[in-house]
Amino acid sequence: MAMISIFLLGYSAPRPSEVETLWSVDWSPNGKYVAAGGEFSELRIFNKGLKVQKAYPIANTITNLQWHPYEPNLLAVATQGDVAGVYLVNTKTDNIKSINGINKHGARGLDWNNEGSLLGIADNEGLVSIADKKGKVIHTVKKQNTRSYTTFDWHPTEDKFLVGGEFIRMYDLEGNLLLKKAHREEPSLILCIQWHPSGSFFAVGDYGDHSKDLSPVVQYWTIDGVMTQQMQAGEIEYRNIVWNKEGTELTSASDALRTWSTDGTLIRELTSARPLWGLSLNPDENRIVTSDISGKLFLLDHKEGKLRKKRNF
Repeated sequence: MAMISIFLLGYSAPRPSEVETLWSVDWSPNGKYVAAGGEFSELRIFNKGLKVQKAYPIANTITNLQWHPYEPNLLAVATQGDVAGVYLVNTKTDNIKSINGINKHGARGLDWNNEGSLLGIADNEGLVSIADKKGKVIHTVKKQNTRSYTTFDWHPTEDKFLVGGEFIRMYDLEGNLLLKKAHREEPSLILCIQWHPSGSFFAVGDYGDHSKDLSPVVQYWTIDGVMTQQMQAGEIEYRNIVWNKEGTELTSASDALRTWSTDGTLIRELTSARPLWGLSLNPDENRIVTSDISGKLFLLDHKEGKLRKKRNF
């Protein structure tokens, strides 16, 4: 297992007033661009060398952003704040369209389905909305006994999806609850959830609970709700996870970039000076981009861990 530092020495910690977390990053489907956003009230589009190409004012904190899987100019952006929302951004026309009907305090869960015809939104009030790619909400899943959802992921081939909050929940497209599971005996907020590319199982990453001496974990679950693996490393919450296309590796963002095999073996660990949040693989899977709590972007070789570029947002 490789243990490689991805940050340069002499990089001083920011003062509290300077901390602005960069929540989310995502590669465009053609691999040419990286979208990024966080606590800056601005969406920025970078080229693959992390040079700014465009910037859009987006009020409040950008919590998640997802390029359309087949249209390299269409981007879904979720925000949270006092008066927040979810938007569709066309980077060719520069049009920004607000999706109506989303809770005013915003959302975190966001994902396009495999065909790119539907956008799933899991919001901060525990509601799930399904919109078409023009931004029209066509279905809302009845609220369960939950405070909020933090993550959403479509099944890779079927019309069902996972949402995470204090429980794992699985629904079909009609809103029927297929599965509800507590992922730990002691409650801990689930921050990320991802189907394996095969659709036969899924992974979750959580917050942990330091007040109860619960370390954060990554887990694998069968589609029937049986946990098969639990991995624990480090003490910082797992903010994002991503599978490679073949489904042989899962990479997680926490106090390090960690890559796990399907049997739970830790393959690589690239240590970080500060907690990481955003995470995305490029389509060729030879580059990975991540972001941290001090508004930094990092571009690395995916397998070797070599730092290619570091920049402020």
